[in-house]
Parts: sequence; C-alpha cells; structure tokens
Amino acid sequence: MTVFTSFRVLMYVFWSVLNDMMFSYHITMLVLWLLITAINMFCLLVVYSNYQDLSDITRLEDMAKLKMGTLSSLHTHASLHSMHSIHSTHSPSPKGSLGSAA
Repeated sequence: MTVFTSFRVLMYVFWSVLNDMMFSYHITMLVLWLLITAINMFCLLVVYSNYQDLSDITRLEDMAKLKMGTLSSLHTHASLHSMHSIHSTHSPSPKGSLGSAA
C-alpha cells in the first residue's frame, strides 16, 4: 500500500509538470488528487495504529492466560501437596499412649 501511494504521488508530480498549470481544471485535479492521497495516507496510519493496539492486546491476553494457567496449576499442586503432608504428619497414635512421659 505504501509503495502504491508513493508511486501515485510521484505520478501526480510528473503529471503536473507535463500539463499546463495555467488551466484551472489541471490545478483543481492536482489539488484534489493530492488531498485524496493525503487522506489515503491518514487512513493507512489509522489502520496500522489499530493493528499495533490489537497485537499488543492479544499479547497481553496471552500473557494473562499463561499466568492464570501457571497460578492455577501451582495452586492445585500446592493444595495437593499440603493435603498429602497433612495426612502423612498426622499418623494415628497407638491406644494408651497419649504422649505421657514414662
């Protein structure tokens, strides 16, 4: 798109040199086409800016999903680990010995 736009601008300049700029039709056409080209460049910048914003948002969403997945897997792993440690540290004591010193 930028190659096409730059080619069009060069073509308008060349066309304006070849045509007589004494006639108002040629001057009007040159000004209109340059205005349309300027609008085209502005629209190109708007589209590129939106593309950058959306790619940044997509990257942030991917990072957030990765972080949430990592945190949830750590939470699941930590809760399983804590339940395992609770069951392994609380072994049933034999009957009759409640921690009394002999």
